[in-house]
Amino acid sequence: MRERLRGRMADQESSQSDNKEMKTITTPWGSYQVPASGFFASVYDPTSMERAHLEQIERGSMGLSLGKFPDLLWMIVPESRPIIAELVRKELDESIKYNLHLGKVSNFELAYGIYVELLGPALKNISRSHDLAVRCLAVIQRTLVEANEIADGDPLVLEIMNRVEAEELLGLVNDLTPDLVALYRRIKSSR
Repeated sequence: MRERLRGRMADQESSQSDNKEMKTITTPWGSYQVPASGFFASVYDPTSMERAHLEQIERGSMGLSLGKFPDLLWMIVPESRPIIAELVRKELDESIKYNLHLGKVSNFELAYGIYVELLGPALKNISRSHDLAVRCLAVIQRTLVEANEIADGDPLVLEIMNRVEAEELLGLVNDLTPDLVALYRRIKSSR
């Protein structure tokens, strides 16, 4: 990969020999001097990479989308990535083993894993895990507002918010994100 990248950069450099302004870019394979107005300078520009990342968060989906809830978790709660990866790995293994087409990760399993491994412990130790709890709750709220009610809403209500209420943590969640609790109560009363 490194040699191919160097070769492409050299080709670009020779085709733009009249452009004397160079820029140093950093890739996973090393640092290189490339023409400042060229393709590689724009692709590896930290500002454009950050802009692309922020655009994905605003859209609520990644290039390789796993669905609204897992995408938002992946982008906003990096601590959730091992949980998501394990569920994706399980889906891949089962698809190979049983000769099936790939399906989406189960939002019920994901919501359960997020509550048991991240959100529940964070709420129970809020003084040490405030940021994690707030990010998880923000993803839950956004998903409930924007996503498909049955595919995304039901798992979040059943696997997370009902557990929060059962463990008597709803008051704490209300202190952190009152809009989420109001939304949860509206959803719950409409069923």
